[in-house]
Amino acid sequence: MNKFQVIIVLICCFLIDLVQLRGTCAFGTTTFTCSDSLATVTQKKASCIIAKDLVVCIGYVQIGLNKNPILAAWRNNVRVWCREDLEITADDSTGIAIAFDSNSNNFYAFFTSTGTQGTVQQDFRRFATNGWLKTYGNGGGAKILIATNINLSTGYPITATFISALLSSGKSNSIGNLTAIGYNSNHNLLIGLSAAYSPRNINSNTFKNCTCPTCPDTTYYNSAKKWNWELTLSSNLSTAIYSCAPACDLATSSQCRPSTMIIQSCGSNNWNWNNRT
Repeated sequence: MNKFQVIIVLICCFLIDLVQLRGTCAFGTTTFTCSDSLATVTQKKASCIIAKDLVVCIGYVQIGLNKNPILAAWRNNVRVWCREDLEITADDSTGIAIAFDSNSNNFYAFFTSTGTQGTVQQDFRRFATNGWLKTYGNGGGAKILIATNINLSTGYPITATFISALLSSGKSNSIGNLTAIGYNSNHNLLIGLSAAYSPRNINSNTFKNCTCPTCPDTTYYNSAKKWNWELTLSSNLSTAIYSCAPACDLATSSQCRPSTMIIQSCGSNNWNWNNRT
């Protein structure tokens, strides 16, 4: 075996090992910078997955007391792009998960936000002009989620949507944890998460009458005192197709009936979308 073949084998083994460790999605956040090598980023245990011929990692950059999200990609250990400018306001925003739908080649990255503190051109609003939720909404301080569909050629979002719970006052309320990601036969994005009162219906209004008749049954309510919530979004993140909070509106549970089979999923084993009846 010549030197070139040895190098190819080593690269392949590295990539295979990364796939085994990270799978088709990865959850969690850690700090790194655009000057870090891929080896350094993986040593820091950043969330990384393989998408096409790229290794893509997500996390945050620590700038003084502030956190800004970071997303970076490498090909054959050479950095292709690195984005530290997705959100550059005083808001503490971090990258918390990434996922690749190999059937549709959609790459999703998920970030947090605790409020609006800058201009549209400084945060994710500039990517969410056609999103299901286009802004953080009213209020501030509650940590919510942002889903983005990423252009793998540039690292910038093609589209985005904010995802938050909603108080009766009209203020946005917090999202607990993003724990599962899946895709169905129509290439829609499915996410399993938890939310403070109240999760939203597909029309973005609140669910009503959230109760937990058999608590601590984790079907309804989790240990962090958040309502379990299943949400299906179109791949362009403009439309909520399906929304189910099992503890809410139990008398009209038709919302908890997915119409298409899940063909790929990753994350927590506690989610089993196909069991909804």
